[in-house]
Amino acid sequence: MESLVRHATPKADINYRPYIAAMECWFRSPWIKELDEAGIPLPLAERLAPYVGDVQDRMEAIEAIRSLDTDEIKELDSIDKFILNFALIE
Repeated sequence: MESLVRHATPKADINYRPYIAAMECWFRSPWIKELDEAGIPLPLAERLAPYVGDVQDRMEAIEAIRSLDTDEIKELDSIDKFILNFALIE
């Protein structure tokens, strides 16, 4: 898209790089997409985000999730807990 705009308007001051970088992670924190790739679906990772805190990558997120008492999180059902247990097995 940036190439097309530059071709149509050569003097335009445009930069789509931040948009492209955010799009790569579906406009979410990178660790959420990384958890999806590790077997924890996006909706589940998003429900866990408030409990995980400020993490920078998948490993930090996994460690934070492992330290959670999932029985205390009302948003999680038995399927969610099964997925977490399966995905977090080392």
